[in-house]
Amino acid sequence: MYDANLSGDYAAQFSAAADGLLGRLSAQDQEIMRLKAELATQQIKIKNLSQLTKKVEEESALKQMKGERAGLLTDKNDENDALKKDLDDKTKSLEDMQRQLDNAKDSNRSLRLSAHLITPGPNAKIPKNTIPCFNCAALYRACNNTPICDNCCASGQVYCHMAHSDNGWITSKVTQPKW
Repeated sequence: MYDANLSGDYAAQFSAAADGLLGRLSAQDQEIMRLKAELATQQIKIKNLSQLTKKVEEESALKQMKGERAGLLTDKNDENDALKKDLDDKTKSLEDMQRQLDNAKDSNRSLRLSAHLITPGPNAKIPKNTIPCFNCAALYRACNNTPICDNCCASGQVYCHMAHSDNGWITSKVTQPKW
């Protein structure tokens, strides 16, 4: 029942099938090794790219921080300039006030060379360089150097177009303030 020829055919077929499977298995092992090497290469590239991405993100954050700091620095410089100008203005104002205070403290100095006007009495003799009415001065009229000007008031006729008192003195329509 057992034929040796048949078993040899099967053995050759099995051997050829085994050789074919062994070849395919070897080719698949080589393909797996190649794919593993390619995977390792891609993983190295991914690692390098992630490190590069981190560097770029850090540099971007650093640039953004520098930009924010530059903007803040500009704002602070503007504020500093405004405060310096305000300080200069206040210092000048303080110096002016100090000068005015010093002038007010020295009351004798403020009264020096100032005129103290008083109304002369009816019999007073006015100095020749005093002009009671500028109309008399403009017309070169002689003045009698008394408080009542003969040219302006003696005859009751006033030649000057300005308002005069009974004594011939030029008067204002409003009262002068007390100094």
